[in-house]
Amino acid sequence: MFIPVDYLIRGNYAEKNFVFNAEYGFLELSLSSKYTNSKGDNYLKYVILKNDKKILQEDISHWKFENSIFIYNLEKDDVIKIRVEVMKTCQSKSWSNASKVVINDIKENQTNHSVDQEVIASSPYSKITFTRN
Repeated sequence: MFIPVDYLIRGNYAEKNFVFNAEYGFLELSLSSKYTNSKGDNYLKYVILKNDKKILQEDISHWKFENSIFIYNLEKDDVIKIRVEVMKTCQSKSWSNASKVVINDIKENQTNHSVDQEVIASSPYSKITFTRN
């Protein structure tokens, strides 16, 4: 998933949706972006939403390795959105290449166990932005 150069305008995004099919369980998600640049802060980020509530975000410029993400306490028909967002207009081909986020794997797991944390991630730069009510 990436954003074409003509759409690299603040507020635009590319998105992929996944509907959880099991009755209850969790989702294993593996994402990667090969872009990293200490001067690239606040241009592009990826965001994970659960039923339109932001649960995780990460600036793409910080981590070029795989990020293993676990989203817990899911129920049938919950919608998970993976979104690459433009935070600052940056219309050049290099930024379009930088916006590329690969979904390496996505796996649904069924379980009846509830977990205190809604989401965990292996990247030290992932910001968990949703807490359980």
